[in-house]
Amino acid sequence: MRWRINCEGIFDGYERTTKRMRQRIIGGLVALLAFLILVIIFLPAIISTGFMRSLVIAKVNEMALITVAIEDWRFHWFGSQAVQGLNLDLGAEQAKIRVERIELGSGLLSLFRAWNSFGAIRVESPKIMLPLLQVDGGKSTEGESQRGELAVNPGSVLGGSFLVDSPEIYGTVEIVDMQVEQVLSEGETEVLIDRGEFELVIGGNKEPVSLFLVLNTPGSSGSLSVKTKVGPIGDEGLQPLNVPLETILKIEDFDLAALSETLSIWAELPRAKGTLTGSVQITGSGVQGLHVVSRLRTDRLILSGGPLGDDHPDLGELLINVSADFETEGIELTELLLQCKQVQFTGSGGIGGEGKGFLALEGNVDLASLTQALPSTLRIRPGVRIDEGHVSLSTS
Repeated sequence: MRWRINCEGIFDGYERTTKRMRQRIIGGLVALLAFLILVIIFLPAIISTGFMRSLVIAKVNEMALITVAIEDWRFHWFGSQAVQGLNLDLGAEQAKIRVERIELGSGLLSLFRAWNSFGAIRVESPKIMLPLLQVDGGKSTEGESQRGELAVNPGSVLGGSFLVDSPEIYGTVEIVDMQVEQVLSEGETEVLIDRGEFELVIGGNKEPVSLFLVLNTPGSSGSLSVKTKVGPIGDEGLQPLNVPLETILKIEDFDLAALSETLSIWAELPRAKGTLTGSVQITGSGVQGLHVVSRLRTDRLILSGGPLGDDHPDLGELLINVSADFETEGIELTELLLQCKQVQFTGSGGIGGEGKGFLALEGNVDLASLTQALPSTLRIRPGVRIDEGHVSLSTS
């Protein structure tokens, strides 16, 4: 008996089956690739959904020591990124922060392509709520804080041998309409800083870091502004003592009442009433030395509370002028002027690296005005008062 096998038909069927399998595999790979492309394309939209936002925030709150809440966020590959209604709760009796909007001008694709450039970040209407802490004898009534001591050798940390290979970073941060409030014991709040502005510009290691800060006192035209330039760092890495520094602090009719009220809570300091005007300029570096020039003036300064007890001295116009050079070899004081209605002091001098130096002071004290301004602190005897008298001092 003979068998004839049609091998040609078998091979044709095998080829058709193999071809269908290849087509299915290719089709599956194409479908998977298309699905991955769609997922990547719509990934920002997926992350922007309320479900994903709630999931991410829940995970963050599980790991962090603070409570985070976000009303909305939006992410885009090519457009800007935005976070709306950010709330940070640092815990009981701690500060609370509310930010209306945070916007990042760069797209996600740009951030992935240039990881060292974070683009332009704009923070709108941040509001900081500070708790009211009562301090008694340097200890907070909320509980004693344990302070450890840390011995640090400044030369080993900030010396010329301390180098950091700092990467090139570019970007700007802008904060507008910043407000700082303090919670009062009655549940009310007091505005400490109003309409604050902040700007930080980082242009890489070969350009100085520029910082600009403006703080305005509520209900007045007073303001405090700081302009700082640090750097450039250069190609040799970060050497903190070699980095050039230029800082200009300008004060225009800054109301001292709210600031001194807050400081008096944290430390036993007198409260101040008056407006402060002037400037402080700092230039140089840690190696070359820092040159400090300060010109401060108050139109009429009235102190009360704290160590003054029942006294409420009216110092009148207060002038404080200081010009000094801080170098590694020591401190040189080229100008010192302290003048108010009761006293006037001028001086100059210097202190060497071994603590040796000289200080020349000349002063004039109006005894009558001083004892009248501080009747409880400078009480001589009951019924005794000084109506007229001056004391001139000179020492070196």
